[in-house]
Amino acid sequence: MHAEVDSTKQTGTIRLLAVHPEPQAYAEFDGLALPGGSVTALVERAASELSALRAAAEVQPDVVLVEVDQSAFDPFALGQALSGECPDACLVFVGDTADSHNLRRALTCGAHEYLIRPLDLRAVAEALADVISRQRQRLESLQPRRAPTRTRPEWEVIGVISARGKAGKSTIAANLAIALKQESQENVALIDAGFGDACFMLKLTPVRGIVELGPLAAEVDEEMLAELAVTHSSGVQVLSTHTRVDYLDTPPVAAESLRAVTDRLRDSRRHVVIDCPAWQVGSSLEWAAEWTTVLLVLSAWDLLAVRDSRALIDALQKTMTNGAALRVVLNRYSKRDPINLASLEENLNQPAFVTVPNNTSLVTAAMTAGNPVMLDAPDSDVAAAIRELARKVVGMKAETSEPRKRRRPLFRL
Repeated sequence: MHAEVDSTKQTGTIRLLAVHPEPQAYAEFDGLALPGGSVTALVERAASELSALRAAAEVQPDVVLVEVDQSAFDPFALGQALSGECPDACLVFVGDTADSHNLRRALTCGAHEYLIRPLDLRAVAEALADVISRQRQRLESLQPRRAPTRTRPEWEVIGVISARGKAGKSTIAANLAIALKQESQENVALIDAGFGDACFMLKLTPVRGIVELGPLAAEVDEEMLAELAVTHSSGVQVLSTHTRVDYLDTPPVAAESLRAVTDRLRDSRRHVVIDCPAWQVGSSLEWAAEWTTVLLVLSAWDLLAVRDSRALIDALQKTMTNGAALRVVLNRYSKRDPINLASLEENLNQPAFVTVPNNTSLVTAAMTAGNPVMLDAPDSDVAAAIRELARKVVGMKAETSEPRKRRRPLFRL
């Protein structure tokens, strides 16, 4: 969420976050007097990607300095991620050289400035003052269009993915769609691209699948969507790529068909949740670059899932150049697990966005009853975590009202 522009900050302290493997780097940037009367303050340092993301989210600095010439992390992939954590900050890269490749990557991830050594502090001060001034002008121009409590696009496409099967991805996707419907009271669609897993959990049987559109997908309209969609009792519209699973005769759905259906859905639905099949090595990541949020789900106790998820995170950070948010959802998490949360985050090089507690018996019972957890056990710890996930994804404020009353669906499917 964008911070309100404070006119008192036109002069005063400019807070810097320095991202460099060396702890004493960028000392010369501290206490730098800028044209106009502002003075810089190096308020936080980070030596790794994970610590940088945490610091950016907590501090919300005015300027983020990222070192280019080091081997500890990919500076441009990190810059892309940092832009999501502190969107109002100025992103400044610092390096020994600036070849065309680095400049192109810097521009792609939203850099405001690229400083080249040797540094002339007077020129640095002028450059920082310039980018801060331009950023503030941009934020001021956006103010009239900002909502009072949250800022978000007109639509959201939320891709739910995993690097391995059995992560609980479809459970998260199906329940997230229902939570979004409950919390926002807006139109929500769920695309089951995982060969019917989400539909099975919702006890739905689509008559037609997206795969049947074939070349007509490019011309998909609301009438065609109505033939594909099945409405769940929660009000969520559900579409599936396939109506049945046949390992001998199940053609893959074309990425173009999924893209066309997603584009049409977002014309009239506020939220589109996509339950993707488990990502395989060699799979195209281009589709993910078109989403607004990517939720990577993994089982907290699965060491192989942690390894594969880290590789997928690294690939996604290089692919997602549109400002989409990559978030990690730790499913089946317990404080008694052999791997603690800090170690998991360190191995993934990403902070956990939400942790969903390990309550397998509850989830299994809900699935057996043909109801998602959000409807079958709305007061459970699992439902509370998914409700938190829904609110955080769309930038809604956390609940401060009285405890939620238990709600049951009018009809059981």
